[in-house]
Amino acid sequence: MRPWLLRPRDADAVRAELRRMAADTGLPLAFGGQVHDDTLLLSEFFGTRTGAMRGLAVLPRAGLGGASVASRRPISVPDYRRASTITHDYDEPVLSEGIRSILAVPVVVDGQARAVLYGAHRTSAPIGGRTAAAMVAAAQRLSDELRVRDEVDRRMRMREAALTNFADQPADTEQIREVHADLRRLAADTPDLAG
Repeated sequence: MRPWLLRPRDADAVRAELRRMAADTGLPLAFGGQVHDDTLLLSEFFGTRTGAMRGLAVLPRAGLGGASVASRRPISVPDYRRASTITHDYDEPVLSEGIRSILAVPVVVDGQARAVLYGAHRTSAPIGGRTAAAMVAAAQRLSDELRVRDEVDRRMRMREAALTNFADQPADTEQIREVHADLRRLAADTPDLAG
């Protein structure tokens, strides 16, 4: 049995949490994706008008999401176009979507960013404290889910290794013969209690 056959797709968990986050916060845009080798791949979208960001690979420290991955903490800007605290590597796809105010929250598991959840407005008003708290809670729920999945995978690998080691140790034929001979000698030397 292979653990990867049992594990649900993490992208499905990201999508489900984004859907819940969008409903809980009322944000007009919610999107995100998984981090692989410190690169964020945007794959899940709610409320977008274009496909400009679909499949976008966000490099570490680049843009808002890359900065969030690198720092392992939430980062927001009230006006993306004018923000001086982030790089503008992804202006074309982000601005074509009409994004102004945006918050990126990393999903951190055991010190590693595994995904990023974004919430955004098409206005330049900052994202409020309750909305930010709801997004952080969404990231924590997803972090907990991924941590549980990782632990299940770890235990399945341990189980498989134990079963493989047990199966790979063939019985020593000579040792079995010796034990059988000892048992026969004991049986011959033991008085028959029934008779």
